[in-house]
Amino acid sequence: MKSPETIFSTMLSMFAQAFQMNRNPLPWMRAINAGICAGLPIVISVIFGKLSYGLLSGIGSFTYLYVFHIPYVQRAKRLFFVAAAMTLSVGLGTLLAAHPLASAIPSCKKKLPIYRMHCS
Repeated sequence: MKSPETIFSTMLSMFAQAFQMNRNPLPWMRAINAGICAGLPIVISVIFGKLSYGLLSGIGSFTYLYVFHIPYVQRAKRLFFVAAAMTLSVGLGTLLAAHPLASAIPSCKKKLPIYRMHCS
């Protein structure tokens, strides 16, 4: 168990980092392209009267954010796993939407470090 002083200093440093201004240039082209990738399927589906299909394909288009300049085989593998993970998370979120407590309990039962950090 961490001491209250350690927890307070960690929270204070996280709060300070949240309001720190970085001098890195913003990747505007990447942001604009991600917006186009997410918005274009929705616009096309509205034109054809199938908004739900466009929203589903718009979720899948977020895989664009994980495209980097790496060899094609590695990029294909990465995008496959990103798309599969997004599909799984959307499916689980849909199934467990009516039971918020049921969606929180399984993640705390896992023995992975990331889950212990958020649930302890």
